[in-house]
Amino acid sequence: MSARAVQTCQAPAVAPRAAIACECFTDFDTLATLRHDWDRFLERVGGDVYFSFDWCRIWWRHYAYRRRLCVFVFRAAGEIIAILPMLIDRLRLGPVTVRLAKFIGSDSTLAVLNPPVEPEQARQVYADVLRQLLYVHKCDAVSFGPLSGERPHARTVRAASQALPGTHVVRDLATTVHNVYNLPADSDTYLRGLQKTQRREYERGWNRLTTKHQVAVESVSGDAALPAYEAFVSLHTSQWRRARKLGHFHDWPGALEFNRDLVRTLAAENRAGFCNLRADGELVSSNYFLRFGTHEHWRLSARDVRPQWNRAHLGILVQVRTVEAAIAAGVRRAEDGPGRYEYKTAMGALEYPLQSIVVARGAIGRMKTRLLSVVSDALHLLYYQIWFGRIAPRLPLPRRGLWTLWTRYRV
Repeated sequence: MSARAVQTCQAPAVAPRAAIACECFTDFDTLATLRHDWDRFLERVGGDVYFSFDWCRIWWRHYAYRRRLCVFVFRAAGEIIAILPMLIDRLRLGPVTVRLAKFIGSDSTLAVLNPPVEPEQARQVYADVLRQLLYVHKCDAVSFGPLSGERPHARTVRAASQALPGTHVVRDLATTVHNVYNLPADSDTYLRGLQKTQRREYERGWNRLTTKHQVAVESVSGDAALPAYEAFVSLHTSQWRRARKLGHFHDWPGALEFNRDLVRTLAAENRAGFCNLRADGELVSSNYFLRFGTHEHWRLSARDVRPQWNRAHLGILVQVRTVEAAIAAGVRRAEDGPGRYEYKTAMGALEYPLQSIVVARGAIGRMKTRLLSVVSDALHLLYYQIWFGRIAPRLPLPRRGLWTLWTRYRV
């Protein structure tokens, strides 16, 4: 399928705008010619790996689910000023079908989204995307999230919706927080910035570990990353089985193959890897990271939970060594995933809200979207929090992974 510009439609007018051109691409084969320009733009605006060409392409390969691809590329004076990779889903609610547009990567896996948009044109870009998705592609609603509160995406989406008559913000809430480390240029500065208690605990723990064992810290990428991935999966799965849980790779649909594909592709360009801690040659802890430019994303961790290693308090040791490895690689910002954890803030992380905003078209779209929100919240409470999180782990039954229905219906 070839690329095409979105056609002009009879939608409510928006305020006069500067000369910005937009194309909507509907397949990654055509987009391949933009791969270099895409990633170069992303690096220029300080974007994250979750909006890189390869991440989006691989995510779509594994999680398209017959949905429709809409990648919006905006240009001004011939230069890219925004890339918003979206999809259109059809969600059934009994006799009602909701056409919902949302970001690639917003379901089926863990991601924190910082859309790559030049700040000066952001409001205009979001308004145009809303206009095209709601009035050209006839979506009932557009979901923006989970948006990082580090940047003013949520405020800009609200303003863009207000500039477009006939649209309604149906859902606007902070779902949780995510954690970010702003890293200094050297590891000594990072250590000096820790609380005295944390620094002392790290120094004592590291001295005990290195006194009893031959310890090595290794950063693995390139050709060695794929074997390291298989070792990581084994360690991670073993850790969670001891808690009668499946772990990420067997909980999340398709996660094992999706992450294998990511590592295979991204590690070749040093954009994926592992920070491993070995004691006497044995892998006892590992952090799985993705990297883009000077930003790193700590996807998952794994550790040996046998008693001798539990007593070693590996958590803080691995955390500091992961920071040191990131600093040595030129990383200046490390994103450590969603959720509120006291130990992360104690280690220097800043918390930012994760926000979800859903904009609907007209009265019917608003009613459908509110119905979807009720169903989504009920699924999350009854299935995910109560059944999956509390009841199922206590039953003497084989564990099962997350429902695809739950991952797709989250808004």
